[in-house]
Amino acid sequence: MNEGVMALTVAILSPQLLSPEQCFECLFTNNRVMKRQKVSVDIIEDMARMKKTMTYKRIGDIYGIKADAVYNRIRRSQGRC
Repeated sequence: MNEGVMALTVAILSPQLLSPEQCFECLFTNNRVMKRQKVSVDIIEDMARMKKTMTYKRIGDIYGIKADAVYNRIRRSQGRC
């Protein structure tokens, strides 16, 4: 996926107001932007949609969380414990 599109996706979906530079930094470094933040239902639904074409690790990189956190959030949102 194009890096610009990925940065735009992060800027749109992030619960925080992020500049384009912060989005690129989030995507291409190991910063954990969403660490220990509550995530809205909309973001989890977006993660579930992204899972159709991306890995848990890549989605976690976009949101600044670990792959297992992405997996658990999607699983919990779908009612599977």
